Amino acid sequence: MLIPLLILFIGFAIYWFFWHQSRQKMENEEEKIKFLKSKFSYLEDKEFNKETKSSDIEFNEILKIFNDKGFKKGRVAEIGVHLPYDDEKPWKVYALVKKGHALLFNDKEDVIIIFSILDSELENLKEYKNFLN
Repeated sequence: MLIPLLILFIGFAIYWFFWHQSRQKMENEEEKIKFLKSKFSYLEDKEFNKETKSSDIEFNEILKIFNDKGFKKGRVAEIGVHLPYDDEKPWKVYALVKKGHALLFNDKEDVIIIFSILDSELENLKEYKNFLN
């Protein structure tokens, strides 16, 4: 039992090291992460169900993504950002969505991508430029 766990841990460490050492570093990564997290921070701890509607078009699109992934009711527990490997890959903003209660066996959670954008598009985004100023 210990040997497979050790092999798994070593494999993960090698993957993590390789990914971080070989990926292309983006310009202003920290600012971009802060911007993307702040853009969707209003979703954190937000509860929703199939009747939830908003005048905000973007929020309604995110609710549709949740519904398409099988979450008709739930709570957004966390918003996070995945770094792109290189400038050909997009930045991805994800929501950790939970349904049910932690004490019940029917608790369900999933990481759902709610936004994705290439680095070049992000740098030209008016909202991002305003965020920097």
